[in-house]
Amino acid sequence: ISLAGELSDYQNPSADIVLTSYKIDLNKLYPFFAQYLEKTQIIPSGFSDLTISYQGKVNDTKNAAINIFANLDQVAVNSAKFPYPMTDIKGLLEYSTDMISWKNLTGSLNGEKVTFNGSLIDFSRPVVEAQFESEMLSFNTRIKILNNAFSITQFVGHVYNSDFDLTGDVHWQEKNDPKLDLKGKLNVDLQDLAKLPIPDRKKIQSNLPEAKLNMNVLFQGQALDYKNAVIDVKGHTEQMTVKGLKLQNLNFDFTQGDKAATSLKLDAAFYDGQLTLNLTPDLKSESFAFKMSADLKKANFGLLSKDLPIKDHDLSGDLYFTTHLSGSANTKTIFGGGSLRIENGRIWQLNILNGLLSTLLIPELETIVFTDVSADYNIAQEHISTKNLFLKSSPLELTARGWLGLDQNFDMTVTPKIKEIAILQSESMKKGPTSIIAGLAEQEIRVYGTISHPKYKIKTEQLPKKIFEKTGEILMENVQDVIGEFFKK
Repeated sequence: ISLAGELSDYQNPSADIVLTSYKIDLNKLYPFFAQYLEKTQIIPSGFSDLTISYQGKVNDTKNAAINIFANLDQVAVNSAKFPYPMTDIKGLLEYSTDMISWKNLTGSLNGEKVTFNGSLIDFSRPVVEAQFESEMLSFNTRIKILNNAFSITQFVGHVYNSDFDLTGDVHWQEKNDPKLDLKGKLNVDLQDLAKLPIPDRKKIQSNLPEAKLNMNVLFQGQALDYKNAVIDVKGHTEQMTVKGLKLQNLNFDFTQGDKAATSLKLDAAFYDGQLTLNLTPDLKSESFAFKMSADLKKANFGLLSKDLPIKDHDLSGDLYFTTHLSGSANTKTIFGGGSLRIENGRIWQLNILNGLLSTLLIPELETIVFTDVSADYNIAQEHISTKNLFLKSSPLELTARGWLGLDQNFDMTVTPKIKEIAILQSESMKKGPTSIIAGLAEQEIRVYGTISHPKYKIKTEQLPKKIFEKTGEILMENVQDVIGEFFKK
């Protein structure tokens, strides 16, 4: 320890001195600043070079000018209110009358290098102004420290590529998580969620949509008890990509209250159509129970097909879709129904292999193009079922009933109907067999198995024996080709 300075006026002494010391143990200095540090529950440890200057009356320390400069090295700061301690701190800490400031402090926080600047003023009513910089997180903040609470008048910054601007209050509770009352704006890049130091990051990343959400948010409740918090989020994004599918001009509104049911309302443009979705989750249930309805109007099926794993992209039409579902995260509990409709399009092209029906029907028909499809469906016990699937083309109509399981097993009964006008308009058609072909075409065909390995069975018991003996083999082979091509994955 070194001491330099002067003492004057021995009757009422005044001092102007400077004390310098090296490698001071900060734990031993804590009692001198306990009344200030206890409000923030900050506990420093480590060593520091220290310079203290004193100017003023010796017997009137309250009005004296006291300045302390601490050059920190290998210092740690901990608090019960911090998620992680800050370690390996280096930099300059300065104390003057009613103020503490820190300049270019560097350290390690949860293994990441950080830089910290700021000040704490007015010890009777402390106010903290601070700037924080790290690779993951940067922010500027202004906080008023109250009894067991913080009042945040500014908290602006970014986490990776996401921005935030928040204000509000934080109330510390001895036995519970802090109670938050925050509001502000968030601009969140969803891909940043996979970069956060949380469990299952890789799993989260593989399922994250791509979007940057602009949101106005309100949160009132305990920090880690979001299920019982009051939450209001209104957001917008120009585009969101979910598993390759694009939603544009998306708006959403999420609300949750003490008495009001949790709800999410969403609307977006979807391939030139309009999509609306309403979701009511029960966040308090262990199984994540929910109710959901969705409605899609006049989407461009041709544009949509280009973002789907469909080999034949020569598709078009106006797509309409509705659904209503109830259940939980357990797919066995999900039930509901809806409808599907495509109009005025080119829904699917079936390549008729090996000159399908060229002998008995119309050789000119190398392909069949369906222009319309419709179906009502029900969902229960991990199965989707329908009684009225209908596909329409000029020469051929298909009706079907049956079910499809989530395990890709299915069982459908298909009835094809060939229109006689198409038969009669064929120059090469042998007119005699027309009625025979019409009767044959309306026989039921069972298609079953798995989507990747379908099986076919044509009900032939009602066909006239003499006709079937002559034509059965070729019809069996080629109708199977048609139906098989239609149900290819």
